[in-house]
Amino acid sequence: MTYHVEITAKALREIDEALEWYAVRSLRTAISWYVNLMEAVRDLGDNPERFELAPEDESYPGELRQMLYGKKRGTYRILFEIRGDTVYILRVRHSAQDFVAPEEI
Repeated sequence: MTYHVEITAKALREIDEALEWYAVRSLRTAISWYVNLMEAVRDLGDNPERFELAPEDESYPGELRQMLYGKKRGTYRILFEIRGDTVYILRVRHSAQDFVAPEEI
């Protein structure tokens, strides 16, 4: 089964913030980061269940999963939920950031 992938407004804002951070340092890096991130997000449409539950899942009312994107210090956690035939990208957080409180998702 192929899933439709939707990115929430909150997750889009977080992507934009990270993109701006990269762009200040290197426009080429920013573009590459963004293109590859969006490709990874689109790929969530194929078998999203293969990704592990996020640490925040214990206090989340649904089933919260995470996909890790990037390497070493540039790793981001893409937090998502599967509802029916849709994967909702809820948050995109740098791995150095604290876990998200339930009310922040």
